[in-house]
Amino acid sequence: MRRRSFLKASGGLIAGAAAQVSPAAAAAQGTVAADKGPDIMKRDLQASSLVSSIAEFVHGTGFGDLPDTIRRIARQHVLDTIGCCLAAARLETSRSLASYLMSEGGTGQATAISIPRQLPAP
Repeated sequence: MRRRSFLKASGGLIAGAAAQVSPAAAAAQGTVAADKGPDIMKRDLQASSLVSSIAEFVHGTGFGDLPDTIRRIARQHVLDTIGCCLAAARLETSRSLASYLMSEGGTGQATAISIPRQLPAP
């Protein structure tokens, strides 16, 4: 499976989480309830099956269940992501984005590295 296909299919996981539908319930229904979010799962049954399978696997897997090599790689990626966030905090574009988000108002719900207060989440 190509990376783009995987990422496209896994987008349903996010939609399911946003709609607060468990992977098992989404698979049983074959769709996300209309009153709880977009009807993504209904559009592509093959992607729905793939997303449900991935969601069940991820939900049932603990960090200790992963092989040592995978845990090492995961730690490296987490540290790399934190390093990129710290480096980007000094950029003018990051400061501009933070200023814009703070000017939008709203309830502070999201934490961003180097931002002195919580930002509104969409």
